[in-house]
Amino acid sequence: MAKDETKVPGALARAKKLSPDQRSEIAKTAAAARWGLPKASHFGTIAVGNVEIPCFVLEDGRRVISGRGLTSSTLAFF
Repeated sequence: MAKDETKVPGALARAKKLSPDQRSEIAKTAAAARWGLPKASHFGTIAVGNVEIPCFVLEDGRRVISGRGLTSSTLAFF
């Protein structure tokens, strides 16, 4: 699909008026719409031994352990 060059100047002008936080929020919304990413409905932690690992429950009921949280919590084992 070819880009409509008449819309590019308008998009650039709009982007200049938005704050970085606004642009980030728009990008997140667009990515979620494009990829259909599920949202977390609940956040919490799970205890494994003496380590707390961040986790969450998605809207569709799947339970997920945070990859970043798991990585940082494994450092506590050493």
